[in-house]
Formats: sequence, structure tokens, C-alpha cells
Amino acid sequence: MKSAHVRGLSRFLILPAAGLAAGLALSFLASPALAAGANSKIGPGVKHLLYVTDDVEMDIKIYDIDRGHAYVRTLKLPELVNDLEGWRKKRLANPPAGRGAKGGQATKQGARGPGGGRGPDLASRPLEATIRGITGDANSGWLWFTEDKVNKIYAYDFVHEKMVWAIDIGKFEGAEFPDRLNVTRDGKALYVPIKNSDRILVLDSRTGEKLADHPLHTNPHNTFIGEQGRYVFAGGRSGGPMYIFDQHTHKLVKEIGPFSGPIRPLTADPSESYFFANITKLEGIGVGEVATGKIWEVLHRVPPEREKYPQAKTDPMPHGNQPIHHGIAVRPGNKKEVWTIDDGWGYLYIFDYSIMPPRWIEDVPLFTDITKVEGPDHDRWIQFSNDGRFCYTPGHITDANTRKVISRDIAVSEKIIEIDFRDGVPTAVSGQNGGVYPAGLK
Repeated sequence: MKSAHVRGLSRFLILPAAGLAAGLALSFLASPALAAGANSKIGPGVKHLLYVTDDVEMDIKIYDIDRGHAYVRTLKLPELVNDLEGWRKKRLANPPAGRGAKGGQATKQGARGPGGGRGPDLASRPLEATIRGITGDANSGWLWFTEDKVNKIYAYDFVHEKMVWAIDIGKFEGAEFPDRLNVTRDGKALYVPIKNSDRILVLDSRTGEKLADHPLHTNPHNTFIGEQGRYVFAGGRSGGPMYIFDQHTHKLVKEIGPFSGPIRPLTADPSESYFFANITKLEGIGVGEVATGKIWEVLHRVPPEREKYPQAKTDPMPHGNQPIHHGIAVRPGNKKEVWTIDDGWGYLYIFDYSIMPPRWIEDVPLFTDITKVEGPDHDRWIQFSNDGRFCYTPGHITDANTRKVISRDIAVSEKIIEIDFRDGVPTAVSGQNGGVYPAGLK
């Protein structure tokens, strides 16, 4: 039907990884995080639960994957709600002078209107959160999330279901706009891209204290944690290479790229040999080989039957936003598949990365009628269940084996993780763009 075209790129830089092997050896000999204990509300047996942040309700909803994603219960977040109410009162008393002021005006929610804090009717609008990232650790039984309007990181104990702490990142020399954070494989450090301050903060996951501070003048936007515990991958929405950090020393060890445009959502294969990314204005995926620094841009066009409707690519787009390829994840399991989303035209594109560069193998339609607005929201992120059976996008649950949309019955959200339990004790968590992280250290 179609073929993917490849553009090979040779620009790369690899920095020396001094002390990397020694650091890894010492870290894996270290004792794991404190035992999380058991959540009495989870019940006996093995459970695979989906934790879905809900910006509209300002809470986290839990769904049982094994029971057809049946709703379980809601985790209320009064601390977040109170912070947002305080933000609204302050905003009404001191309206910002223009675009880009603290509070996430340039975010998607802000552009749509509700909860974004724009316009004179802020007081009458329903208040909404803008959760930018969520990450979890099965060793400690904690999860962390960021919210841009209140400029905070929250630490939540999901075993005892209570908030542990919240910090305003402005305490770190005025840092502003915490984005898609991630916790390291050993659960000890948080990598927090600070988009409006051109920095990546590395914080102690238990206390929130600063461990490292990396200036990256590219609007740091997204991060991904390597499943082997070696690397942290980070990219910026205004350009630059893929930045790769050592998970234990927190030092920058590699820069690979740049690509033809800024790096957007990103992921890596389980061995940390390759990373994959959406690139602004690229119809397809960017790929990097960690060992050699070689990069490719694999091009892929929308199926021709949808291009009959040019109104779908108007701006604002009825089905998506720019860049239209925004969402990527490696599917867990034995099949070497990387999935990316074209939310403008309503497709998941699947590539086989058992060969390099990856080869396109299939398109999966998310909806059928391109002439109608789909949503309450757009599909801008991809996540998988830990067994690789289900693919989650904000508006859909797709069976990854049959390639069919099977449900739309969970809260519309871009920020979700799976947490697995045995007799109430956490055994594994998922990443936000693929990745499976069992309790204990490998």
C-alpha cells in the first residue's frame, strides 16, 4: 500500500562516559528502596491497574485492566485542588501582562479555554488541572506528577493513598514550568525538564532536594528512563540533540543529533540500544543508535484515502494539533514494535525495529469519519499495558494484537501509568511512553 522512505543523517556527537561502568556496578550492589508495604484496598491476588490522571476532575482514576478496564475508584487530591484554587485567586487579583507568563497559558488547555487561565471569565470557568507528567516506582510505592499552573511537583504514596509532599520548583532559582518528569530505575532520583527555564533538574525522589541542575537551552520538554538502569533520554521542544544522562552519576554522557527539527515525545527500546522520537514537522519518526550516534529519519505518509479531505489539515485542525505526529512508544513484549500517532489524520502507525532503520508494517485507524471532530480531546500520547496487549491514547483503548479500537470508557487523559500488585504489594510500574519497571533492581 505504501512504503516508508528513509533519510540517513550523519550528524552526531558522543561524549566520553567516564566512570559509567563503575557507577552502574556500585548502584546495582546498593540496597533497594524501602519496602512499600501492601495496599489493603487492592485485595488479594495479582492485579493490573491503570492509574489515569483526570485534569477536569483534578484527581486520579483507577481502572482494572483484567476486568475490561472496569472503573475501580478515584484517588482524590485535595492538595492539588487547593493549590489550583489559590492560583486562580492570585491570577484574578494580578492578571498576567501577556503570553508566556507563569501558569501555562501556552499549554493545550490554555489554548482551548477551560481551565487554561485566559480571558476575563476565569472566575466563571470550571477550574482544571494541567498535569504535565506522571511517573511511579514499585520499590517505594510512590508516584510523582507535575502541574504547570501552580509550578509544582507532587509526591504521592499510592500504597497508603496519601500525599507525601508538594514543592514549588520556583525555590530552585526561580525555575518555571515543570514538564514530563521521570523517576530513575532505582527509584532514587527525579528528572524534571523545566521548559520555561531551559534546565533539567535532578531531585532526590524522597525529599525533593536538588541533586543536579543541567542547563539545556532548548526548552526541555520530555524525558524517558532506560529500562536497564543506564540512561535517561531527554529532548527539547525548540531544537537540539538527544541528551543522554547516566542514571546514577547524573552526568551528561552523550549527545546524539540534532535531527531536522526539535525532539518531541520520545522513547527507547528495552535494551537502551536505540531511541525513537517524534520530530517537529516530520511525518514519521526519528531514530538514534546509542552506541554509534548514528541517526535516521524514517518518513511515512498518511493513507491516501484520508488525504481526500484537505480540511483536516487546516489550522486549527479538527482532529489534532501541531505537530500532528505527537506520541510514540515501544510496545512491551517479544515483538519489536514502535508505535507512533498521527492525531491530525487519526492513525496509529506501527514500525518494526528488528531491522535498522525501522520498517513500516501497518496503519491502525482510530476513527472512520475524517469530516467530523473526534473527541472531547485530541490523541497526543501513546502508552501500553505492561504485557503489550493494549495501546492507550487519550481517547481510545486499542487491542494491540487485533489492531482494533475496543473501548473509549476510561477518562480522557494524556498522563497515565499502569501499576501491578500481588496481594496489595506493588510489583511493577509502566513508563509514560512504553517501558516496564519491575520492583527490585536488575
